[in-house]
Amino acid sequence: GGAGEPRPDPANPDRLVYPVDPQSPREPFVQSVLRMPGSVPEPFLGAALLGELTEHRVSSDVLGDERRVWVHQSVGVRPDGPPPALMVVFDGGVYAHLLHVPEQVDAMVAAGEVPPVLTIYCHYVDDESRNRELACRDDFASFVVDELIPWARRHWHFTDDPRRTVVAGSSMGGLASAWMALRHPHVFGNAIAQSPSFWWHPEHPAQVNFMASEWAQHGPREARVYVEMGDFEDSADAKNFVAAAEQRGTSVVFERFCGGHDFVAWRATFARAVRWLGL
Repeated sequence: GGAGEPRPDPANPDRLVYPVDPQSPREPFVQSVLRMPGSVPEPFLGAALLGELTEHRVSSDVLGDERRVWVHQSVGVRPDGPPPALMVVFDGGVYAHLLHVPEQVDAMVAAGEVPPVLTIYCHYVDDESRNRELACRDDFASFVVDELIPWARRHWHFTDDPRRTVVAGSSMGGLASAWMALRHPHVFGNAIAQSPSFWWHPEHPAQVNFMASEWAQHGPREARVYVEMGDFEDSADAKNFVAAAEQRGTSVVFERFCGGHDFVAWRATFARAVRWLGL
């Protein structure tokens, strides 16, 4: 090979096509997927959307902006039925459209693996706002808890039991998920942290274990936290967090997958995380 843009393998039909955002039009990025014998099974990949996925805009007085969110009512959710579980997922547009999590959740519900779920996919305004907001910000946590969820509750019914409420994300979104569960355990009793950026520190980027230290001191013992890292990632900070959570008495699991810091891997493992939580 010479210099130039990476291209998908023409002999490999297994591809991940990054969708074009209408607000930021550009050519789709196509990535070839190589599956090794030890890769995580994806039994729900290619499933049909059985529930309802709708796009909305939510204004925030706390953040001073407006953002897109997608709300997915899984199959089995009925206005006159029991309140479904609740999930809030960061990098919402990516999870809703690139990773096809709504379809996976529908398939899991239809298979009887989890109860009906209402999921709020919360997107960011731009890359700068994403990296700022997901870095353990109390104002962003206030937006989610005091504005986003109450907005959703005015339109849909879902549980108010933290034991059946999940916050989820990957990378910085995984960091934010742990932060939300730490700061607002009365709302989020469960967190999914896929390849979380637990290396982050508010003042000294080279100093590690901030989240582990916070959880060791203040972590809710009744919480359940799913943490995963790829075999090709540095997992030291994640392991420190898991050890601190275990010492605190929190129910936590640490899983590995054959892969790196990549949406292809997180697409495969998200169902595993939801299955572990049970809802």
